[in-house]
Amino acid sequence: MMEAETPPRVNRASRPHDAGFTLVEMLVVLAIMSILLTIGAPSLKAFSEGRKLNAAADSVRALCLYARDAAMAEGETFVVVFDFSEQSFWLAKETALELGDLAATVGLGALGPEAEDEAAEAGQVSEGASAGQTRGILGRPQQMVKSVVLSRIDVDREGEIITTTFDYDYITFRADGTAEPASVYFMNADNRGAVVDIPLAAARTKMRRLSQEEVDHAGLSTEAL
Repeated sequence: MMEAETPPRVNRASRPHDAGFTLVEMLVVLAIMSILLTIGAPSLKAFSEGRKLNAAADSVRALCLYARDAAMAEGETFVVVFDFSEQSFWLAKETALELGDLAATVGLGALGPEAEDEAAEAGQVSEGASAGQTRGILGRPQQMVKSVVLSRIDVDREGEIITTTFDYDYITFRADGTAEPASVYFMNADNRGAVVDIPLAAARTKMRRLSQEEVDHAGLSTEAL
């Protein structure tokens, strides 16, 4: 009679460990992740703030180019108005400057005093100005990007450089495609700057970032933040 074979004994110590992390391993991984996040956080923040600065400057550049195109298409002069206190900017017709108050060039006021008078006679609310290809844009303020400030504007007005850091100012765009040469400066929360340069030939309007030396030389401020 044959004896049953006894199965070989398995050494439990030789079994592979179950898949997964031990508590110590998890703590080590978390510690490494925390260190990497601490090191990388400033770079990520700087990248985010830099993108906001670019976006703010690009939005002003886009409206300036639009003002130039609208002036040529409609054969009349337009202005881009800037409000430092509200950190906003908008498009208006040059005739709106006759109102004598740049704050009044929003809404129907962006068309000029005659439009204001007509609106008053018709009992209309002075909002939502529109005319020609500027419909939906004329007289509608755009807000500055969060954590970016409109810091300064230099405008060459009839051979004299006018510098503005508060209240209101404007840049003129004419039907022949020219503009008042100007520079619009911006600052972000990281004290980095950008500028939109508008030359006489307005089609060449461009945005560029400023070096720290240029920021210091221009005396730019972030007080509005």
